[in-house]
Amino acid sequence: MNEPREFFLPRGVNLAYRPVMHKLIGSRYSEPPDEFWSRLYEKLAVPQSNIFPMVTPVDQETIRAYFNAGILVVHPERGLLRRWPPCFEVLCCDSVLKEMSVRDRRKQIFLHQAALTGAILTHLDRSEMMELPEVYNYPLFLHQQMPARLRPVSLDSLVTLRYDILFADPSWGEELRDSSQILQWFKQRFPAKR
Repeated sequence: MNEPREFFLPRGVNLAYRPVMHKLIGSRYSEPPDEFWSRLYEKLAVPQSNIFPMVTPVDQETIRAYFNAGILVVHPERGLLRRWPPCFEVLCCDSVLKEMSVRDRRKQIFLHQAALTGAILTHLDRSEMMELPEVYNYPLFLHQQMPARLRPVSLDSLVTLRYDILFADPSWGEELRDSSQILQWFKQRFPAKR
């Protein structure tokens, strides 16, 4: 893995992030927000002017800002991460959002990231945020779903990656055609069970 140089945030930048991997419960930027996101924006008092587009890495959808909780670089003194739990509590206690989460399990699963998004959009200006390059938080567990042009030639070119539940799959390494040192390291420590 390579040095995370972008973790040294430039002056004025208080958050470096990656977008969520898929649209899933996200809201297409080209359409009005659905009832879930409208309710979230209302309950957390997210200013409309703070909502901006981002592109999901795996399915390449342009969505309203929806941040991946898998990697965040922050200046602790800004207190962003302390604002996340109260936002989550507001959303969890809202009867309308509870009902939506019962109807759509994905909303229940990803409510924590939606709350993170609300905390960010109510606390920081867009100018204080920086999207990290694709070599950060690379989803190894979604490698086959990534557009071919976004797959690294070698995993050794990455800075950070996510494997989530990848090693639970008995054949996890079979489709990876890569001679990288990091992949060999993973294969030694988490051998596929054929």
